[in-house]
Amino acid sequence: MKLNQIRRNARSWTRGLLIFALTLIAVNAVAQDEGVPKIDVFVGYQYLNPAGDVPVPNTSSPVQSQTLVDFRHGFGLAGAYNFNRYLGLEGDYGGDWKNGFSVNTVSFGPRLMLRTDSANFFVHALFGENRLGTPSGSNSGLGAILGGGIDLRLWKHFDWRVFEADYQWTKHDFSTVPSSQPD
Repeated sequence: MKLNQIRRNARSWTRGLLIFALTLIAVNAVAQDEGVPKIDVFVGYQYLNPAGDVPVPNTSSPVQSQTLVDFRHGFGLAGAYNFNRYLGLEGDYGGDWKNGFSVNTVSFGPRLMLRTDSANFFVHALFGENRLGTPSGSNSGLGAILGGGIDLRLWKHFDWRVFEADYQWTKHDFSTVPSSQPD
């Protein structure tokens, strides 16, 4: 084979593959409508106000306690697998910390979403583990997160979460008996 014939064959194959690829892309684009993504991901800032009291360590009074601080330094990470346009299974992690205190949550549960052209409205009910860290130690407990929010469409694959408001319930048991009074 001559070099010119090899080049012509290569160009023909290249053109043929390019036309085939563009045809597949065009057919695939026409066949798809603005569907629901299989997976949604959220990463963002969160604020937590636990409004609770914890015992003060190493004190002579078994009932002395201090109020938990507002956690203004926190973040949330959530992902959801969408079964259809309305129902998804969501996993959520939240972390907040301040002045030696921390709250970490890992939760899973159903999420319902109403999708429109410009906004998505959702509610969720998540259940999992909540870990509360204090200067005197940490404690884990079962918890629930109930809430919802609104996402506004900015681009085709990018929404802005305008707000999410959740009620977070958990139960933590701390021993309030000082070590000087073990009985």
